[in-house]
Amino acid sequence: MYFLAQALQGMGGRRVVELALHDLPANRKLAGELGLTGIHWLPWLGWRDDVRQKRKLLREGSWNLVHSIGVGVRIFQMGNPPGGRRRRVYDFDEHLSTIRSNGLARRLYHGWVERFMLRQGHAFTCASEALLQWVRGVRPDLQREILYLPVAISPQEHREDSALMERLRRRYRGRRLLLYVGTLTPMYRDQVEEIFSLAIRWQQEGRGDPPLILALGGGVDLEFWRQRTAAAGLAAHVEFPGFVPRAELASHLAVADALLFPFPPTEQNLGRCPTKAFHYAASGRPLVTNDVGEVGRLFGASAYYYPSGNLAEMSAQVDRALRREDPRPPLVFDSLTWEARARTYSSWLDELPPLALALGTAARRG
Repeated sequence: MYFLAQALQGMGGRRVVELALHDLPANRKLAGELGLTGIHWLPWLGWRDDVRQKRKLLREGSWNLVHSIGVGVRIFQMGNPPGGRRRRVYDFDEHLSTIRSNGLARRLYHGWVERFMLRQGHAFTCASEALLQWVRGVRPDLQREILYLPVAISPQEHREDSALMERLRRRYRGRRLLLYVGTLTPMYRDQVEEIFSLAIRWQQEGRGDPPLILALGGGVDLEFWRQRTAAAGLAAHVEFPGFVPRAELASHLAVADALLFPFPPTEQNLGRCPTKAFHYAASGRPLVTNDVGEVGRLFGASAYYYPSGNLAEMSAQVDRALRREDPRPPLVFDSLTWEARARTYSSWLDELPPLALALGTAARRG
């Protein structure tokens, strides 16, 4: 929402873009850094008060279109202006009801929210091809009203700091570095488990000079993985340095010899468009991953792929990536940006059919 709004506001023209954001320090900081204007700051309240204040904002404004980002009752568009001419748009960037680690109660809640959004929306943006097909299956009455809109990266997010890069190179004293970035939570435990198993394999093989795997990220599992590393005697093979600020991420990626991204073909992953894949892509470093979902769609022939769970092939592809064997074509950075997404999004808005028709077909379907 932040970066797309920034790109749209930077395009100028006849389209006026405003935002409703919760009045929190982190939100004000990012909005200020991006130079966003036209912000309606809303106090952070309980969900009932949040729904009421957003309904009031929608009823009092003269919006042609309101695009809600997120999945939850807080983003429901409940108030209609006189005449009911405002187009309701919802965004899906993940199929939350399929995430097994969330537990049954939360998945049922997310499933209910998703059904409401699908029933009420006039148009949708989807961050993955799988989500696009899911929405089309539920709403066959919509055609042009459903847009494939993957996530992206802003040039402001990818800035390398030469001083930080030099400090990192001194810290690791010329060792070959493999980098993984991700929040360390039960949701992504299968990814980290595969990386951990790779380090165990190298230890058992007795490699004389294996690469050092750095798994960057904080989260509730951080101490769990640190303790497992110590218990397995893998401190020389894999490290969990902890959280890295987003502003420093590009510098860490730049000093890596190759990047790791296990991405198994789970229902959750098939519906996701992971943001970190775009940070990986922007770095231009060799990537070892699985040809699955949006990751395979993004990298195409630019990555080193292995079958999910096949440690022998994963190890072989890492070696190929480190040797730069069969060099992969780089991705074009301009195609990865929110500015590119904003141009696609803006053209889509211009081509949407009249709202009266969208309302009519939705009403006929109940």
